[in-house]
Amino acid sequence: MDNKFDVIIPVGIKDVMLVTTNVVYINKNIKPQYIYIITSLNNFNKIKTKKLPDNVILLNEDEICKDITYEKVDKLVKCKYGKSYSGGWFFSNFLKFHLLRLSMQKNII
Repeated sequence: MDNKFDVIIPVGIKDVMLVTTNVVYINKNIKPQYIYIITSLNNFNKIKTKKLPDNVILLNEDEICKDITYEKVDKLVKCKYGKSYSGGWFFSNFLKFHLLRLSMQKNII
């Protein structure tokens, strides 16, 4: 039986330099069909400094879920929990959830 699966990696600015190494080991050890890297459009060139494998797809985080941006989520989180909290964790989970919903509708994953 052929188990096909994909990997979704939300990448913030602090993880940009690590993601290309992570992709190498993800492909080597668990062999996914596709690896989706969700990040800011500003990070695309930083990630593309090394050649990415053919199964890696870069996605602009601002185009995945209409009307949901990091800035909006961060503002809501700070309003609810205070300024010491960041919306990054919440935002990355919104993105993963929405991408999963889309892929299930299209039978990608």
